[in-house]
Amino acid sequence: DLRGLHGGAPFFEAEPPPPHSVLPAYTDNQTKGHVWGAELASRWDAQAWLHLTGSYTLVRMQLDSAASPEEEVLVTRTEGLVPASQAALHAALDLPHSTMLDLAGYYTDALRDPSIDPYFRLDLRAAWQPRRDLELSFVVQNLLQS
Repeated sequence: DLRGLHGGAPFFEAEPPPPHSVLPAYTDNQTKGHVWGAELASRWDAQAWLHLTGSYTLVRMQLDSAASPEEEVLVTRTEGLVPASQAALHAALDLPHSTMLDLAGYYTDALRDPSIDPYFRLDLRAAWQPRRDLELSFVVQNLLQS
């Protein structure tokens, strides 16, 4: 949230009753910036039983706030929450006897705030579909994480 909170001059008013003091607070957004990016995705059916998909996302964010030091901290944190690039590869295999095997790898670029190193994640899914309306799956996420 890049809004700033600014207080106005307090004043007294009698209407509407009862007489009371007013401490005005205004929120506004003094942030200006540019965000651009691109995404590329593709699917290839290498065989009738093998489907490959891949994607890549690139994002660049340049925000600027000259309003206050507090808003500058929010700008830095907001820019730091978005990875500059992400990529994914997925292989889906349709095996005999209504079984399926999926392997997916994901790459996420580093984050600045909070400081998180780039990481790679690998997921695996094995499934069996004994009937059209029933599927049993075994899923393992983060296979490479210790």
